[in-house]
Amino acid sequence: MMNSMKAKAQQIDYALLIGIFLLVGIGLVMVYSASFYTLMVRKHESPETYLISGLVYAMMGIVVMFVVSFIDYRFIRRFTGLILIISVVLGVYTLIKGVELNGAKRWIDIFGITIMPSEITKVAVLMTTASYVAGMGKRMKRFSHFAAALVVICALSSTTMLQPNLSTTALTVMLGISILFLSECRIHHFIILFTASLAAIGGLIAIAPYRAQRIVIFLASLFDRSYVFDGERLQIMYSIYAVGSGGIKGVGLGMGELKNLRLPEPYNDFVFSIISEEFGLIGALIVMLLFAFVIYRIFYIASQAIDQYGFYMAAGIGILVSYQVIINIGVATNLLPTTGIPLPFVSKGGTSLLIMMGLMGIVLNISTHLSRPELNRSNIHLSEKNQSINDKLEYEDLR
Repeated sequence: MMNSMKAKAQQIDYALLIGIFLLVGIGLVMVYSASFYTLMVRKHESPETYLISGLVYAMMGIVVMFVVSFIDYRFIRRFTGLILIISVVLGVYTLIKGVELNGAKRWIDIFGITIMPSEITKVAVLMTTASYVAGMGKRMKRFSHFAAALVVICALSSTTMLQPNLSTTALTVMLGISILFLSECRIHHFIILFTASLAAIGGLIAIAPYRAQRIVIFLASLFDRSYVFDGERLQIMYSIYAVGSGGIKGVGLGMGELKNLRLPEPYNDFVFSIISEEFGLIGALIVMLLFAFVIYRIFYIASQAIDQYGFYMAAGIGILVSYQVIINIGVATNLLPTTGIPLPFVSKGGTSLLIMMGLMGIVLNISTHLSRPELNRSNIHLSEKNQSINDKLEYEDLR
């Protein structure tokens, strides 16, 4: 047992691990810097409140990551159905008993702990879709199997949509569809899906005027360079000002002004704006390069996975991290309409961090089962029976 754990520890992708630790460390520092003024002045709390809670969640996340990294990802696959059920139950419970804020129910309190069930929904969609397409293989070329996967993805995302939380719903659905795109599905299936999606998105925007307003504000800010800080554009204008005012080197850690009761959620949705203001272009580029490195390592691990499920899981996790980074930074720099997608590992949010660290644990475990140079890459396309034989042989080698 100890020899097996030692062997796995030696095979873990330490480059990815270092990248994760650096991002979590940056997150702790920036959440403290972005929140201490708001906590003291507006909430009349200790300026270290979010730092302490962040440290607790970071330590819990590290434990979760290491524990999961020693559990075979193929064993975790057996719990896909359970994760799916938990996701649905928590989603429905949120709609009934969730904490309401600004007309939306997105959080629940369990034993004094605030949980965001939509984060669990992402994991459910990821695991369910990866397991389904890995099991189906070439049968995904049939439209019936493609449609069945879409129905499950949309059904799981429906509770998030009803909260309402369109941005997270869109992210979750895009995650599932992206995994389908990597599978054996035919291109014309996605053309049909794209056409139907345009109509669906138009309908969702039409029934909620605030969504259309966000798009109008976004388009107006692209073409209007007056940078007027009015009520409707206040949020994005402060974000742009924060990004630009940092210059090359930034104003210094803790010295940013836009977080001081001006920019809403500076420690969450707009934490990248504060990074840019306090550490300038250099700091922003370092953070983006760190994310690029972590994402590269995840996709590299996916490309070397020994079976289809490992490939789809690792690739799906890489896609999820990529989407969240692109959307969060895109919003902060006014390249995308305002949404509430956190920056992975960096933004404040206990549930988000724990889930993300757990997913990193799965990737690290997959990294201990990479195909050897002498193995043909076509093993990914073996039947499930032959995959099981290869997995068994590998277990014996590790022992």
